[in-house]
Amino acid sequence: MILIIFDTVFGNTGKVAGMLKEALTQKGEAVEMVSIAQVTENNFPSADMIIFGSPTRAFRPTPNMQSFVRAFKGLLKDKKVACFDTRMDVVEVNNKFLTFMAKHFGYANDFFMKAFKKAHAQIVCEPGNFYVKEQAGPLKDDTQTLVQAWAEKILSK
Repeated sequence: MILIIFDTVFGNTGKVAGMLKEALTQKGEAVEMVSIAQVTENNFPSADMIIFGSPTRAFRPTPNMQSFVRAFKGLLKDKKVACFDTRMDVVEVNNKFLTFMAKHFGYANDFFMKAFKKAHAQIVCEPGNFYVKEQAGPLKDDTQTLVQAWAEKILSK
């Protein structure tokens, strides 16, 4: 079973999590999708893989997601993991300050990858990066196609 744990602020990350669940389910996978507010450590034992998703807020995952990953990192040892984030496209925004900050401080996925490595989890593929048109969304038009392609990468490992 694949467990998708996500947090969302404007609903965009939740939409990506839903698209990912649908794409993985169409490939024959059993998938459980749980928001960060509803997940407990009881969700972990039955999961063969855990996928974390968060919007990038201040160059990190949401505070709730950061706290959760830190609190439960012991449960990630040897577990297959992947992550995705939603973010603004700094190239498209064309803001020099935002581009500088993103380059130096990163995105939600950077936090996840460091946490996975510290926890000795098995990272199954590169993170998924999904873009919103504005801070509050909506998602870019090609998101569904990108999510399906990323689902293929997850399953190919």
